[in-house]
Amino acid sequence: MSTKDVSQLYKEVQVDPLTPAPSGISDFPISEIIDQIHEWFFTNFEDPSNSTPYDGREGGFQYIWGGPYNTKDIIENIFADELSEEQIEAVIDAIDTNGFEWVPNSGRLQAPDEDEDGGSSSALDDPVQIHSRMLLRITEVEEQLRQLSQAQGGTEIHGIGHNKPPEPIDDSPATRGDIQELRKALETLKLQPPIPDTQGQQDAEAAKEKVESVASKISVWLGTQANNFVTEFMKEAGKESGKWASRLAIWSTLGSALAALAGTVGHWLNSIHFPF
Repeated sequence: MSTKDVSQLYKEVQVDPLTPAPSGISDFPISEIIDQIHEWFFTNFEDPSNSTPYDGREGGFQYIWGGPYNTKDIIENIFADELSEEQIEAVIDAIDTNGFEWVPNSGRLQAPDEDEDGGSSSALDDPVQIHSRMLLRITEVEEQLRQLSQAQGGTEIHGIGHNKPPEPIDDSPATRGDIQELRKALETLKLQPPIPDTQGQQDAEAAKEKVESVASKISVWLGTQANNFVTEFMKEAGKESGKWASRLAIWSTLGSALAALAGTVGHWLNSIHFPF
């Protein structure tokens, strides 16, 4: 695959440069263009909820590594010289299904400077602060669960719906049991103090694994089912399509919120130096 150097764009302090972007792809099928740019985009950018510090007293996310950026700005700046307007719009629409604001991917973040004693000078490793961010992440997940329940008509989640849209979108990424266990995991995490004892840390680790499990199921399901949902269901379902599209979007947002929560829990547990 041909690439082009975009390392001078979106430069930030303590952040590695952008990786080379796909190039020479304008004649590819639109699905392949989207796939290649999608992979490049999420190698370099991520949702702020994944790792950006959050402080409600200071107005929300603290963009200490740069951003927030919007999809349109990034895609047009980097690909407008070779893609048509229609191709750019298709790429933007595909990426915006995952969110609308972006920051540098945490994989690009450089290690913090060390203090005179050889330790990290970053306040981001404070378990009390990370614990607070974890509680905010839990609130976000609970809100998505509430919205998903409402999309189900207020019923307990056990599938994406009862009316069965076209195959194979007649299931959901998480079972009733998964959701019940997830809610228990959230309660377990909320009960932990900022610096829990050994048992509390073990309980939190088990809860994190459950959160990761559900997030993984949602990710796999979206990857295997979303294309069929869009092409087949939109064609056959008529006026019902908006309802199902909304539920699909909620599952996607829930998956992102769970992944962000799992990452924050892992960061919190590591900050209290528990040897798992």
